[in-house]
Amino acid sequence: MDPINPFRKEIEFLLKPKDPEVERLETENEELKTQLEQLQSQFEERIEKYKRVLREKDSKLSEKVREIIELEKTVKELSHEIERIKEENEKLRTRVFTLEKRIAYYEAKFTKSERRIIETLSHIGEANITRLVKLTGLSRTSVWSALKQLGERDLIHIEKRGRHRVIYYKGL
Repeated sequence: MDPINPFRKEIEFLLKPKDPEVERLETENEELKTQLEQLQSQFEERIEKYKRVLREKDSKLSEKVREIIELEKTVKELSHEIERIKEENEKLRTRVFTLEKRIAYYEAKFTKSERRIIETLSHIGEANITRLVKLTGLSRTSVWSALKQLGERDLIHIEKRGRHRVIYYKGL
């Protein structure tokens, strides 16, 4: 070992002309490093591109999910509405059935002139004999006859107002 310069061997080695094989390997190494850096930057660019695409797809999926949730809410609301309509429909069917029974009873029990008077009184509330004749289109005799039958069944009430008699329908 040289006492003046302990690093002399290293310095000589570094200053010594390089072997062509070593130089070629160093050049190759530099080229490979450059290629690696290029590939790495390309890879990073592609990763960013894929991330953007994924974010876009994710946002589109989020929109689709929101649309699906909205559609599910709409379906629930419509289902509730359908159930409500079904219940209402069932009530109406029951009401129709009841009314049909009442109509059948009404038609079987009363004559045509009695039915006309009942319908007229139900519609207008009260009337005198002259008004009943005009509204029903029946003769005065037919009106009196029908009122007699209805009075016997206690379906009408006759009230005297001055010279006139006012007739009310009590109902079935």
